[in-house]
Amino acid sequence: MPPEGVALGVLAQPWRFVVTPEGAVATDDGATLRWAVVAEDRVHHPEDTPSRRQRTVDGTPVVETAVRVPGGDVVVTAYATADRGGALVLAVENRAGTSVAFAVNRSDIVAQRPLGVPPEGGPFGSSWRTLPLAHGSSMRVALAATTALGADDLAVLPDAAAVVRGWQRQLAGGLHADLPEPTADEQLCRSRAHACLLDEPDPTEEPERYLHRAATLARMSLLDRHDGDTAVDVATAAGELARRHRRSATTPWGVAAALVAAHDVLRTLGDDRGAEDATVVARRLPPAEPAPDDPPADVLRYEAWLTRRLAVGDGATVAVLPSFPVAWRGVNLSAYQVPTLAGPVGFAVRWHGARPALLWEAPLGVVVTCPGLDPTWSSTDPNGEALLAAPVD
Repeated sequence: MPPEGVALGVLAQPWRFVVTPEGAVATDDGATLRWAVVAEDRVHHPEDTPSRRQRTVDGTPVVETAVRVPGGDVVVTAYATADRGGALVLAVENRAGTSVAFAVNRSDIVAQRPLGVPPEGGPFGSSWRTLPLAHGSSMRVALAATTALGADDLAVLPDAAAVVRGWQRQLAGGLHADLPEPTADEQLCRSRAHACLLDEPDPTEEPERYLHRAATLARMSLLDRHDGDTAVDVATAAGELARRHRRSATTPWGVAAALVAAHDVLRTLGDDRGAEDATVVARRLPPAEPAPDDPPADVLRYEAWLTRRLAVGDGATVAVLPSFPVAWRGVNLSAYQVPTLAGPVGFAVRWHGARPALLWEAPLGVVVTCPGLDPTWSSTDPNGEALLAAPVD
């Protein structure tokens, strides 16, 4: 089983690294790259440091781990790059007011300066190497993914900011939502990046996760439009979900979202008949449960969860905002390219005092409702604007 953490890698390359919550990096060769900071008071191993903080930068596969030392933080940013045959890069920044030493447990690490060997009898084993780092300074070290790296190669590897920008461009397709939730964009980005770097789930063993991943790749134009094998696997996964849930009292929200994903992927692959079959399968299942208020623990399912909060439908009707959190009242919001069985829909909410105005775009011939704001309202127009009733507490 792969370690818990954030996967690092690049598109179209098989190698992966995983940054654990403790800041270590698991590599494809089964080894783990660990690091520590030698400060004036003691050796700070991130896994044993209560002050450790970690975040993904804007939801991309670029991970910052910060450790508090006397006078400030030492921040280690891990990311992967395809340059020079592929590499894991650790960018180390000393934001503290004193000098420190940065230590790593692998002798095959590449640095711009000669690596020091810790003295015998100290807190490190024979494989560890150290580098001094003055206060206010930074450096990079790297571990090759395939071909060997030299110290001169470090100077031409992209920095973390460039990698973040590259991922943001890659992950920009599909659903876009401007919501009164400050972390929604970051979580959506992380969900898509995770799908890009995740090993493909088996369509018969994990059909829901398979379809969520396939839909994410399709929306970012990362699937071959003429890939017949993928079309077969998508149809297999949709059929497996139907078999498992056809006798259930209700359909889990994730399953309902996965069948919308199957429709989307098959349409993207040019299999219109298969897409219609997926719609028929979805309609035959029991009514779907509403999406929960809190996002799922499985990051891969985040975009599906967000989609179900924004719009649901059976192909003939679309309910935008099937529920509406109290915290969203009075706040303008919008969403575009929201996938449904009828096709993508878009909408915006603008408030006029206590009453919301809904602007929408939907496929022709679809009945649009907005039960989360005004259960009495509906329209058969493919686009328009309507002033809805004030929400009732």
